[in-house]
Amino acid sequence: MRLGRLSSSVFVPYGAISLGRLFRPPRFAIVRVVCLVSACCCFAISSVHAQTAKEAVRKLKKTPEDRPAGQPNLKEAYVYNERGVAKAVRGDFDGAIADFTRAIELYPKYSTAYANRALAKKNKGDLDGAIADYNRVIELDPKNAGAYYSRGDAKQAKDDLDGAIADYTRAIQLNPKDAGAYNNRGVARLNKHDFDGAIADFDSAIELDPKEAGAYCNRGDARRSKGDFDGAITDFDRAIKLDPKLAIAYANRGDAKRSKGEFDDAIADLDRTIKLDPKEASAYAIRGQVEAKKRQYPAAIKDEQKAIDLDPKNGHYYVSLGWYQLFNRKPSESIAASLKALELSPDKAVMIKGNLAHGYLFDNKFEKAKGIYLENKDAKLHDGRAFTQVVLDDFKEFQEAGITHPDMEKIKGLLTTKTDAL
Repeated sequence: MRLGRLSSSVFVPYGAISLGRLFRPPRFAIVRVVCLVSACCCFAISSVHAQTAKEAVRKLKKTPEDRPAGQPNLKEAYVYNERGVAKAVRGDFDGAIADFTRAIELYPKYSTAYANRALAKKNKGDLDGAIADYNRVIELDPKNAGAYYSRGDAKQAKDDLDGAIADYTRAIQLNPKDAGAYNNRGVARLNKHDFDGAIADFDSAIELDPKEAGAYCNRGDARRSKGDFDGAITDFDRAIKLDPKLAIAYANRGDAKRSKGEFDDAIADLDRTIKLDPKEASAYAIRGQVEAKKRQYPAAIKDEQKAIDLDPKNGHYYVSLGWYQLFNRKPSESIAASLKALELSPDKAVMIKGNLAHGYLFDNKFEKAKGIYLENKDAKLHDGRAFTQVVLDDFKEFQEAGITHPDMEKIKGLLTTKTDAL
């Protein structure tokens, strides 16, 4: 039992740490991050702002100006905020958070400091803390589109897709010309399998910013998900023309070509992906799928193992590894991979148990295999397919590959009759 295609979308974070204001002017792409397992922004400031931040550090060493008791020291709060930006740019998020917190203490209504602290927390993986800070920004400035946008990013990173969509929608209502909000809402809809809704959002993003490669790449992904492989390839071609170094566009185009049976062209695209981004795990996994289709199982296993090395918590890669090991005639290795897949992807349990049963069957552990097959005899996979029919289809595929076992006929009998004679 195999998983379907792998998918990667381009996620566009809203803005970088800002100096003296909530966010930078909306830009479609400050940095692109493969979505959506965990997206993180980067801190990007202009050379002018960088110089301002350095000046802020120098100023902070001086004694703050005297001020009337009980009055906020706005200048000192501003300086702490600037120094926090300088630290964040260097990757010192703890130091940045401390400075943003101090700025907030000096001026509790300093929405920029809340927004910057939220982004620093998000980069540390503290998504709940980031959302709490964005909530405060919205309380202080309910019509700030960027705050809704950024909170949507944080919610999307938490897989709260409905919450993210609601925030992007509000950002769009406040700023209808924000291409990035349409793009990111499209990504959330794509992950909810609302492919038509996603395509509509990517259309809007492209209309607003026709030179943004990421939106074409995402629309291609949505079209591919609907089975429109030619339309998808056209979009990936456009994305690559706009950004020849956009690695994920090559990966997605390669997967679309794999789906069309154009295996050599697919591998060429995946090779290009890996050259551009050697740490893109999905490229190795997709290339492994192509190699498996060509029955090059040792190569497929090598690529799948590389994907696992790069992304060891992705259960899908272990599912594929377990499947390939069956065709590689190494059932014990298949069992180990399937057990790990079951641990990491319990939502795919029925399918994984099918592969696990296959492994036990070919490893001459009939009773273990029989127990799993019978336990799931009337179950359905996560995609709605009947377990029994998938097992029978798997047996046919094994036989076509020259892989047989004398107990396969017994299992067929168990699954296609209502008796438990065995």
